[in-house]
Amino acid sequence: MRRCLLIITIFILNIFLLDASENGDSDTMHSIAGELSVMGQTQSFDDPYSLPVGAGLLYEFHGLSIIPLYFGADIQWFGFIPLDKQYDNSYMIIPSISIGYSFINSLSGKSSLAISPFLSGGIYFREYTKNSIRYKGSKPVIKSGIDIILRTENKLFFSIGLFYSFFLDNNMISFPGYRNRIGYAF
Repeated sequence: MRRCLLIITIFILNIFLLDASENGDSDTMHSIAGELSVMGQTQSFDDPYSLPVGAGLLYEFHGLSIIPLYFGADIQWFGFIPLDKQYDNSYMIIPSISIGYSFINSLSGKSSLAISPFLSGGIYFREYTKNSIRYKGSKPVIKSGIDIILRTENKLFFSIGLFYSFFLDNNMISFPGYRNRIGYAF
């Protein structure tokens, strides 16, 4: 059963890779986009705040080599609503850089569908208030995930993605997340 799944996976990946190289999708491309996202919570971390909801801006560069790698930079802002009366509103800003790989399959014309795993690293800056005292902190964060990207003929793209964020501290804390993106490629 495992061998069968491995063969099917390799076959599908080869279709994406061959289709991308035959259609010249490895040309240089820049992308800008907006993002809406939400992070979940884990049982290992007792946070007196609601699920963080965020918005962000990003830039990506595609086409440095034959390999369909892309590089990106983004900044995200997350807001938290307190669940405990001792706390006030909180926010978190995460600037980061990323690298990803696109498995591209053409649909019709210049439209394409891409499955894109990515890895990013950055620093989060968080501020919160407890009993009228303001606290600030920052830690490194690593994010890994996968996006499904639909590129249209008029250079717009839409994506949905799942990711997992690892906040590096004495005790590593991790959170699952979901994101939607809409952007323009030029």
